[in-house]
Amino acid sequence: MKRLIIILGLASFLFTAHSAVAQDMGVTASEVVDRESLKAFVEGAKEALESATNFAEVSRLVEVFRSEGDWKAGSIYIFVINTDGVVFFHGADPSLDGQNLIDLEDVNGVKIVQEIIAAGVAGGGFVEYYWDNPAVEGDEDTQSPKLTYAIPINIFGQDFVVGAGIYLDSDTVFNGAGLVDVQVVGDGDVSGLTVEVSRSIAGRVPNYAWHGTTDEMGRAVVRVMTDDQSSVNGMYQARMRSIDGAIIANWSSIPIVPGSRVTYEVNLNGSVRFINPSAASLSQNHPNPFNPATTIRYSLGEAVNVRVVIYNVLGQEVRLLVQQFQSAGNYTVVWDGRDAVGRQVSTGMYMYRLQAGADVVTRKMLLAK
Repeated sequence: MKRLIIILGLASFLFTAHSAVAQDMGVTASEVVDRESLKAFVEGAKEALESATNFAEVSRLVEVFRSEGDWKAGSIYIFVINTDGVVFFHGADPSLDGQNLIDLEDVNGVKIVQEIIAAGVAGGGFVEYYWDNPAVEGDEDTQSPKLTYAIPINIFGQDFVVGAGIYLDSDTVFNGAGLVDVQVVGDGDVSGLTVEVSRSIAGRVPNYAWHGTTDEMGRAVVRVMTDDQSSVNGMYQARMRSIDGAIIANWSSIPIVPGSRVTYEVNLNGSVRFINPSAASLSQNHPNPFNPATTIRYSLGEAVNVRVVIYNVLGQEVRLLVQQFQSAGNYTVVWDGRDAVGRQVSTGMYMYRLQAGADVVTRKMLLAK
């Protein structure tokens, strides 16, 4: 409670500042185009905040952060949250100041704020997820890929995380990522357990680089990704720890490829069961928006006849991409933005539909020229 009062006290300064605070910075908001520039931008914001010697200076600096210019350009802005998930300052939406967003999730069920905090307190890191891009019409349901970088900062004795993010397009690589979805069951408290995932390589000590924490319902979604511009692909292993660090369960042979989602039921007694859904799943295409080509990924829980078709907004078939019998597994197909006779289609919204046996899944995508 004391921490929240301090945060809200700091936030009250946001509306009283009238003068600008000049800061030297290596990268401006408009120059943020990739991982390197995003990281430099956030580090510059941390340096600027740490240079403040009192609350009044912090409030004046925050006022600058909120204004379009060096520190804010469209969807690129600075935010500061505490380690409990309470927003101290949000560069784009002042109404979020003071709100607790610790359980905020993206379209894939990934707890965004929790991952950002974890990356920040660990010393700094990137978090990839999906979120509604105001510049993309029609992505409210599918959302768009976004990359955030966060680092730790201490403001007058209080621990926070400062960060910024960029929406990703064809010019900024969105690392391929897979999801490990865990549901904990059994007699006992299923919340607050840590799920850790490591690449499984023979002869090497496991490096559990990806982790998540179960919510009150015992569910955790771990996003497995890389920071070196390469996609995840191969077999992984995982373990689950109790709040005091004791290992509850271990399991291996987890197949992960970009766009995949594997689900496991983990019992508090240590047993693990792979849930192989019979229903087919269809991932959001990437990149989206795209020009001229995009990749579509889908998963099959059983061997079925498969059709993947592109439609325009009028429901007319534009291109048949897949029509064949396929075994259970993960698949990718690329659409080059052309119709059935090889003509380049026009800019606009398109639908892509996966029909796998009795299962039918449809998503939207945008071709932008």
